[in-house]
Amino acid sequence: ETALKKIHEIHQRVTTGIGKQVGKGRKAKMVYEKENFFDVARAYSEDPSVEQNGGELGWIVPFRYVYSFEEAVYNTPLDSVSPIFESPFGYHIALVEEEKPHTEVSAAHIMKMVRRGDEESDKSAKAQIDSIYQLVTNGADFAETARQLSDDKGSAIQGGDLGWFGLGMMVKPFEETAFALKEGEISEPIKSNYGWHIIYKKGARGMEPLDSIYPAVLRSVQRDERMKEADKSFIRKARAEYRLDESLTDEQVKEYANRHLEEKYPEFKNLVKEYHDGILLFDISLQEVWDKASQDTEGLANYFKAHKKEYTWKTPRYKGYYIQATTPEAAKAAKNIINSCMKREPDSIQSYINQRVNIDSVPAVKVKQGLWEQGRNKAVDVLAFGVKDTTYAPAEAYPVAIVVGKKLKAPESYEDVRATVTTQYQDELEKLWIIKLREQYPVVVNKDVLESLKK
Repeated sequence: ETALKKIHEIHQRVTTGIGKQVGKGRKAKMVYEKENFFDVARAYSEDPSVEQNGGELGWIVPFRYVYSFEEAVYNTPLDSVSPIFESPFGYHIALVEEEKPHTEVSAAHIMKMVRRGDEESDKSAKAQIDSIYQLVTNGADFAETARQLSDDKGSAIQGGDLGWFGLGMMVKPFEETAFALKEGEISEPIKSNYGWHIIYKKGARGMEPLDSIYPAVLRSVQRDERMKEADKSFIRKARAEYRLDESLTDEQVKEYANRHLEEKYPEFKNLVKEYHDGILLFDISLQEVWDKASQDTEGLANYFKAHKKEYTWKTPRYKGYYIQATTPEAAKAAKNIINSCMKREPDSIQSYINQRVNIDSVPAVKVKQGLWEQGRNKAVDVLAFGVKDTTYAPAEAYPVAIVVGKKLKAPESYEDVRATVTTQYQDELEKLWIIKLREQYPVVVNKDVLESLKK
């Protein structure tokens, strides 16, 4: 209440003026009021930034301020003081001084940073930026110079590129210089609160087509108060359209409206049915084809056996185990375990090795199972395929390396080509399923409807 009373007093001061009125006509009056507005802002505003900017906020672009602030500013006539408005931060009065069409520039910069309040740092940075300016104006590549010398490391790795930016997105001296440059022009060194800059203007553009920025605008709307306003509007319309009792909560109104969407929008009803039928088809396909194929190991084995001649390799493979060991004894023990378990219980090999060989805190043996094509593993190439490679040497911590297994010219089981067999087995199951469905549910074509569709 105190804040509201105070803001009303301030609003009266900036809209009526203080002291003697100067000049006649709107232009003279507005000049007087603008000066007065900033005097009052410095004296009474509780915004901490007023000490630096005197109440001047610069350009207000969409989604940079809270919605209530933007709405008030955009709905205030040019050269006018807004009515009092409220935001999540408090009460405000805004003076709208100027408006421009939306424009953006693409620019890159080279910056030398200055420690705030440090004159020596400022002198040093100025001397460096002057030298850099001479380099780039004498033909040095701007992007490469930025990579090597700019203190803005975030943009330096991109050759100084800052991308596209609009009004209100950069500090004032930087913004004014960037927008004033011609395309392809490089600025003289300028100073901002962060340090000294050289700016290279790459291009300029106006508002992009709505289609191209729609996703980004939608995301921004969904994150701020605009979404709440849209929600409120929907609820108001729903209450009126369906003549709902005022005692219903907003959530109950939305639930009621959502339940009747299919009645109101036939296209939406068709879309829901399409999704519903699609999900049913997906679930039954998963059950009858995809999961069935991947889990039916017997079916996969039988399918592979029946089509074995179709599965070939251009080059041989080595199927088995690659063993790295600290000693020959450890390697031999691991090899014996693999040979004894390979056929009857292959899933237990690692467990037995851990129990019988890797009994210390540091494993004595490391084992990798695989199906290797020549060129995929340097150790397997040397040990299994007999490739002479002078660059190969066992790991220092595991100086003993051996392989256990065999070379194959073609796959010997479906597991050697599991992905391919599974895919083809799925296709087979799908064909059989469709035949079964056609037998169980004969298709009847309504010729009259078909002919009408052709027209």
